[in-house]
Amino acid sequence: MTNDVSLSNISVSLNNTSTNDPNTTVATNTAADESTDYYFSSSDQFYLYIDCEIPPNFSEIIRNTSELICKRKPLKISLFAFDLVCAAYFQENEIYRGVPKSITTIFPQLFELMINPLKAVCIVFGQALGAYVPGQNPVNCGSNYFRPGAEWPLQSRLGGAQSGKTVRLCQNNYGKTHYYATLFNTDTNVPVYSAVKIRRNKYASTYPRPSSNWHYMCNGLCGTSTPSSTTSFYSNLSSVGSSNYGNCDHWQPQDNDYLGNNAAIGIDRGHLIPNALMNQNEDAAKSTFTLTNVSPQYSTFNQQAWNQLECMVRKFMEEEINNEDVWIIVGTYGKVGTMNGNDSSKNNVDIPEFYWHAFCYTGTG
Repeated sequence: MTNDVSLSNISVSLNNTSTNDPNTTVATNTAADESTDYYFSSSDQFYLYIDCEIPPNFSEIIRNTSELICKRKPLKISLFAFDLVCAAYFQENEIYRGVPKSITTIFPQLFELMINPLKAVCIVFGQALGAYVPGQNPVNCGSNYFRPGAEWPLQSRLGGAQSGKTVRLCQNNYGKTHYYATLFNTDTNVPVYSAVKIRRNKYASTYPRPSSNWHYMCNGLCGTSTPSSTTSFYSNLSSVGSSNYGNCDHWQPQDNDYLGNNAAIGIDRGHLIPNALMNQNEDAAKSTFTLTNVSPQYSTFNQQAWNQLECMVRKFMEEEINNEDVWIIVGTYGKVGTMNGNDSSKNNVDIPEFYWHAFCYTGTG
């Protein structure tokens, strides 16, 4: 599989030479716009082919430093070596915060390579390969998804302590616009609800279900500082890198918290705002694959009754009120159990007792 990214005179090809790892996904965008995301498993071998202006002593400097990069044209760089080059630039400019500090001391000469063409390549692939940029980026999205004057309902009714443990997420892929909102409980690790204003067009094309990148995490919830419960902010969903999972799971679950629970107790990752509702916009569909928009659902319920309800909603929108706006809020309530209660290596995740679905159409169609 090959994917090309271009920036002026710089052309880069990504070649996956091993696709046997089921944990590896390469989500491609056939429209060739900026919404392509890449995730590389550490067990795979990738090569980057770079065509750009390289200083005459470029290969010599690298060979003297680590022998990770070979002298040839187009320059062939192993993923690890390229990541070191990019990491050095990102660390120097405080863009890529997940880089081991040892890079700046073990590979000091890498900083000499930060000429403009190479910087451009690093920036492009820093975005394509994912980003770890922890912290809240405030944005007021409540008016987009709720009735005016009644934004973020139910938060105050959760009661003192629980109310303060909810956050207002404006759900987006890192660096992109938001498509829906989630009131997420950082104590129970499940959403209270997700809300969207959306229309369906029965004549519009739909995108296939994207790769389930459940390893992606919300940068807005990364870090140890308590996130605001009163100011909404971008979720900034991205592949943060496995080395940063521990920095990001203080206020949100990670994929490992769900792994094994399907076989053990029959639990699925149940979407609140489903991919199939959003699949007429590829980027919006991708944004639904976050563990802040799912909660544990028993497999039979998720794949049968709940799936039928979601299908009925889509069909009603397309057949009865085609291409008209509706407001949808999908939520959870109560608790029947806890995942991982006996496993201290994982985060606890509550299993809700009820799921509810609110649908509002204000037109006359």
